[in-house]
Amino acid sequence: MTPNDESRGTYRMQDSSDDSDQDDVPLTQRPAFLKRGRPAPKSPQSLKRRRRALRLLDDSDDDDPMPASPSMLTSPTPTHTQKQVVDGQTAAQSLVSSLTRSIASVDAGFLETNTGLGDVVRQLDALIHCLQTIQRAVQQKRTVAPPATIAGMTACRLWLSNDNGIDLTTLLDAIDAAITVVRQLDILDAHRPYDSNDDRIATLDVIAKTLDMIVKLFDVLATGAIRIKTLPADLVHNGLMFAKLLLDNMIYPLIDSAGQEMADSGDLEPWVQVAQQDRKAERLLGGMLLQLSRVLRRCSVLFSMDEIKEPVLVCMAYICLGAFFHDIAPANVASAIAHCPVIVRIADDQDATEEEGNEQPVHSLEYFKLAAMDKLTLIFSTCASQRQWILDELLHNLDALTVMDYQQLKRYRLRNNNCIHVLTALIMQLIQSCCNMDNATRNTERTWLKRWEQKARTAQNTQVDSTAKKPKSLDQLLAERAHDGWKTRLEAAMKQSAYFLEFMMYKCKSRKSDEFSKAEYRAILEGTVADLLTVLYDPDWPVAELILYGFTTTLAAFIDSDHGDMYLRTCAVDWLGKIVGHIKNSAHRLAGTAVGHADTPEWLFQLARLLPQQMVNHDAISLKVLDTCRMKLYHSLMDEAADSNVLNFYLCSWGFLDGEYAQMLLKDQEAATNDQKEEDEKEKMAKESTDMETDQPVRPDGAAVIPLVHNHANCYWKLTLGVENALNATKINYDFPEMNWQDLRMLSELLASRQLLARRVPYFMSKLLASLEKNATTFRSKALQAISGIIDIEPMLLNDVNLCNRIIKRVNDTSRSVRVDAVKVLAKHLEHQPDVPRPMFVLVTAKVNDTHPSVRKQVIRLLPDLYSKTSSMDLKIDIAIKLLVRINDNEHTIQKLALKGAQHILLQPFRDMDKKFSHATSFHHAPNAVRSQVTQMTSLFIAIVADMRARPSVPKDMLDIFIDRTIRGEDAKNVDAYKKSFKWIIDALFESLLVMDEAANTAQMAHCMTAIHAFAKPCPDLLHETQISALLPYLGVATSDDWTIAQYVMGLYRDVLPRSKRNDVDFAKMVEGALLQVLGKCPAHVIEDAAACLCALVNNVSHRHHLVTKMLASCQNTLRQDQLALKQGQPLAKAARTTKAMLICALLCEHFDFCQTKQDTPAHSETAKESSDKMAVAVIDTLLFFAPNESNDALIDEHIKLTALQALGHVYAAHPTYILAPKSLALLDRAFASDDVVLKTELMRVLDKFLQAEEIRLEKKAIDAGKQLEDKVIDVDTLLGNTEEFAELGVNGSLMQRYMDNILENCLSPASQLRLCAFDVVSAVINQGLAHPVLCMPAIIAAETSPDLALRTKAYYLHLYIHNKFGRILYSQINLTLQAAYAYQKLIQGDAPKGYGKRDGDGDREALLASMFKMVKEDRIKNVREDVLSCLVKAFDVQDQESTDNVDLAYLAFLADNLVALPYSLVDEVLFVLHAIDRLAMTNGGDDWALDDDDMENDDDMNARAERRVAALSTPGARALAILLRVRNTLIDLYGISQRDMDHFNPKKLKDRPAPVVDIEETNWTDLIHHTEQE
Repeated sequence: MTPNDESRGTYRMQDSSDDSDQDDVPLTQRPAFLKRGRPAPKSPQSLKRRRRALRLLDDSDDDDPMPASPSMLTSPTPTHTQKQVVDGQTAAQSLVSSLTRSIASVDAGFLETNTGLGDVVRQLDALIHCLQTIQRAVQQKRTVAPPATIAGMTACRLWLSNDNGIDLTTLLDAIDAAITVVRQLDILDAHRPYDSNDDRIATLDVIAKTLDMIVKLFDVLATGAIRIKTLPADLVHNGLMFAKLLLDNMIYPLIDSAGQEMADSGDLEPWVQVAQQDRKAERLLGGMLLQLSRVLRRCSVLFSMDEIKEPVLVCMAYICLGAFFHDIAPANVASAIAHCPVIVRIADDQDATEEEGNEQPVHSLEYFKLAAMDKLTLIFSTCASQRQWILDELLHNLDALTVMDYQQLKRYRLRNNNCIHVLTALIMQLIQSCCNMDNATRNTERTWLKRWEQKARTAQNTQVDSTAKKPKSLDQLLAERAHDGWKTRLEAAMKQSAYFLEFMMYKCKSRKSDEFSKAEYRAILEGTVADLLTVLYDPDWPVAELILYGFTTTLAAFIDSDHGDMYLRTCAVDWLGKIVGHIKNSAHRLAGTAVGHADTPEWLFQLARLLPQQMVNHDAISLKVLDTCRMKLYHSLMDEAADSNVLNFYLCSWGFLDGEYAQMLLKDQEAATNDQKEEDEKEKMAKESTDMETDQPVRPDGAAVIPLVHNHANCYWKLTLGVENALNATKINYDFPEMNWQDLRMLSELLASRQLLARRVPYFMSKLLASLEKNATTFRSKALQAISGIIDIEPMLLNDVNLCNRIIKRVNDTSRSVRVDAVKVLAKHLEHQPDVPRPMFVLVTAKVNDTHPSVRKQVIRLLPDLYSKTSSMDLKIDIAIKLLVRINDNEHTIQKLALKGAQHILLQPFRDMDKKFSHATSFHHAPNAVRSQVTQMTSLFIAIVADMRARPSVPKDMLDIFIDRTIRGEDAKNVDAYKKSFKWIIDALFESLLVMDEAANTAQMAHCMTAIHAFAKPCPDLLHETQISALLPYLGVATSDDWTIAQYVMGLYRDVLPRSKRNDVDFAKMVEGALLQVLGKCPAHVIEDAAACLCALVNNVSHRHHLVTKMLASCQNTLRQDQLALKQGQPLAKAARTTKAMLICALLCEHFDFCQTKQDTPAHSETAKESSDKMAVAVIDTLLFFAPNESNDALIDEHIKLTALQALGHVYAAHPTYILAPKSLALLDRAFASDDVVLKTELMRVLDKFLQAEEIRLEKKAIDAGKQLEDKVIDVDTLLGNTEEFAELGVNGSLMQRYMDNILENCLSPASQLRLCAFDVVSAVINQGLAHPVLCMPAIIAAETSPDLALRTKAYYLHLYIHNKFGRILYSQINLTLQAAYAYQKLIQGDAPKGYGKRDGDGDREALLASMFKMVKEDRIKNVREDVLSCLVKAFDVQDQESTDNVDLAYLAFLADNLVALPYSLVDEVLFVLHAIDRLAMTNGGDDWALDDDDMENDDDMNARAERRVAALSTPGARALAILLRVRNTLIDLYGISQRDMDHFNPKKLKDRPAPVVDIEETNWTDLIHHTEQE
């Protein structure tokens, strides 16, 4: 017995078949059993349980007969004593007599007249008894093999040792008749009705006995005691047909009905009930699958003797195939077994199940599947003619599976305890078996090999003439013959693999008519690919590499194709990326560089270094090492009792590779020989002219390598043929360690890394890179995702400049999903870099402002990692600012993400330091080294503030917002931890402030004060008295530079002192005195800070309200005097004093609570309120006098008017209802009606401040109302909305409804400053919901066309905000939007504005409406894109009744520019425009659109003639149509649109066909019309 034929499994047991039958080992002992268990049981109790389970599986009523062979059947018995010999002879005679009597008593025709169930049972019992007697005779070695005589070859006899044997013809005829009668009784149908359970039990008894008879018949045949050719013609076929009918009509229906727990099985339910009620019925039903498994195992004898007939083969194949399409869900195993009596557990006690952990127990159906798999593989390997229909039948029944099967039913356990689906295992087994050699071919090749050996021995004794032309060596002849044999078998395996993959891919194509089946097949294919990757490099499954090789070839073809199913083409990129990642992970694992695989042994490193990656780089040493590794794996698998298919497949693949390599070397050697002859002749001619030696390229020593390759290939061929002396003497001595299964897997992985699939990785990578340039978005996205997965395995992948540049190009892709994936890829690359390269940093981090939230999220996640990686302070500052800015993002999730990232990089270092130096109570008591470190860390905040002030687009208070949101919402523990960190920061900043003061660095001092303010504002108690007092001298300054520091000090005092728990009234009075001095001498821009600080201190600390009231009264008196003087016609004596008095009055009204002042007196609160209102009214009346009005235009200076308007804004912010007073509204009306741009700009600032103040005030009131909601008493006025709060809520809305049109008009003003201020008001209106966004859309779209980058950016983000919130309704008035954009461009460009411009400095012309078009196109809102394009075309629908003066040709030319220059990404978008133009032209052109026959003669000039004919018309419609026709022709020329494309275009279904990128040329659309007029 050769190792190839040994039984599989760790614990091999002999069975009652021939020694060469490897399939007769009990299947529960095999290493690849379905979820069947673990390594060998260690305890005696486990061994006992295993033996009991095996006896159950092997039908243990009697021990299996020992395997018999001709030599065993005729071998003499050992020597015994005389008594034992006599007893043995007596027993033998008794057995022979019993056997003779039993067979003689059988009547083959008994059942022809007796067909009752009782008669059938009696006949079956007699036949079973005869077969059991034959089995005992074989066990006791009383039989011999049939002799090689005519009688032995033809007679159906049981040959005994003492006579000519017993004739079995009658017995076998009776068995055949019994099977036929039982089949004719029609009792195999589970749906057949029965009168009682007794009838069912009787039927089961007949079926079980028939099945038992068939099992024992096959047991006898397996012993070899009877020649199969002598059996009745259809006996074996009838037995197998009985098994098939039993499976199809009874067993499978019962299994299928048990899939659902407690389900009503209809007419099958009585079988379940009878099994539950009767132990005999339960035993009979439960044993059927085990008995059928035994039948399949015994069928191996039919193959070993080459005596199988085709009907038998077909029937056996159908029995095996059916097993794989019936199953039960793992979640329902327990209930299914309870409701399916034909399925039983393999384990016989609870302990065995408990040892499996939480896994489901193995049951008899899975046992039957494994037996079916073995037999189906055997059929596939031995009968090549049957392969195609078996594979067809298997594949066409895959629709019986469900998605659940591949998601849950992966129950085929590998040796490493991973699991795959049983169907994947079956497919791989079938393909793997194609490399087996049938007996006839093997015998032929062995004969040829013997003749070759004779020639080889003769050649050794024969001398060869060295001058004669050498023929092919004998080794080369043998290697070439072996190569042809291996190639044939590998091609057969590849053919079956390709057929399987092509079938699955065809079924996975997108077909609407078969959606369910498509989803099922896709799940199966995806599960199969995952299983193939699981078993890749597994020593038991070398065929996985072959299948994946063919699969990757198909995937590459899909990627190269521009046609075909989109699902398969996109999945090809995904699957190819996974396969490449798997191979690269293996390469890194072998090299010891893989993440999480540091346990690679040293011996594997050594072998990997000795073996080159490419076959052409081998030398003699590496080839010997390669062969040594192969033989080590081969013999180790033999020791592990691996399947013969596995061993043969390894030999086939190794031999084929060596044969290919040998042929390549021979060709190279022949070519080198010819080249060498030519070089020798040239060298001989040049030798006389020069003595210099030139270095010749070193050629491989083919003479040494080729014989070695031939030797290896010949060795593999002899092993394939089973030649005993197939030993290779050329291998080197390498001491392998004692290898377990994991070591064998690594050795298999090493060998696979040097084979074809691994060598094609660069080719696969080129296909992935090619996908990055595909026009379809899905391809680019899938390719980036695949590369991202590969980077996880090989972090340095993007060090390749070419690959990196291709990824960088995708960062600015038009598709948002591609941009997201590109940023992810670059993020992973940057994470593994030692430092951050600045160019890539700038490119990636710029996407933090991307329009799509997913892109911004990805960049924000990356920024903290880049911060910790980079050593550049500039990059650290930039990262921090980008995170701070995103705290105000429109997306809440991005806000949280940015806040978390900013906290991590800016605050976490201080918290870590606080934990490390917890013994240091404060900054001043810390060691010098710690203080120096903290000072250095806090310098980052100063640098951040300085950088933010240098960036106009960054809000100046972002650091304040960051600190406030950090504290807000945190629990007390975290707040205390943050306060400790803030204390360290503030102390360090104050120390830096003093140093800056000494250096007179005013700018840095301002930045430092801003940082101190940000940290002290939410935690005012962190500033101690010394620090607060140290800032007071900065208020007593006089120089202009110092006022900046004073402003920061006043802002700090305003926010800190009123909220501090340590209110020092005396210090507050000192500050108030200093502030009064400041108000007396400061410039106008400082007044607001000083007044706000003074009011805050008086209100909350000192409560010296008389200071404010006296100041207000003084300023009022000053204004009254100036007012009186102006009324008397006198000029103002001091205009600066007047402006300052106005601002102070207004700011005091804004920041001081006069109500609280009055409530401190004995007066009632209503009186206080009334007095406060009177003060505000008095101030407003005074300011209105100085504001712009008709009565004082000649008396008052413009600067005073603007100041008065500014001051009114401060009063309105505190008293919003007064802005709706008649005098105030009259002032606003006059301002909007005025032509003074400066006045309107100031008015826009006032309205913007008013809206912002209202928003802050209402938010504060909402928070306060929420806190007091439980205690608040709601009266009738509150319910009716008659309170002051509800009145103030309507002020904003009423004001904006009144002046919204004026504000939108100012958004399109020629003055840039007015446009910006008006647009800020529009933004506030939209954010507060004070007007419908549709009303604002014209102004927003017009602002998007602005050449001003700041205005265009504001408009874009506002458009994006309302687009995401309101969607389709925004575009309901596209015509007004287009007209607004045109009117705005006329103000900028003149009377004939162009509809395109050069944006972003790239030199390319882009439509001014491109931003709107991209937004509606990217989100794919239903029909909005089509509506926008249709409106652009419909604008040319000019009626002839209109006069020429009413048709603005410049407007039409503006739209024509946009139509041509829009960024069309799809061909169908262009076709849609052409379709709309054609419809409009057919409608408006009428008869003039039709062409005469003369015009049709030259198709090239047809469109030009049509243009001239229409342009020649003088009507307005013709003029508009002429422009439109030129647009049509231009689009056709630019995008290469054919007439066929236009004819087959369907406007209701736009396809994703990418459009080419085109260059837009400048066109004057009115040239043709002017030319016609001149003619």
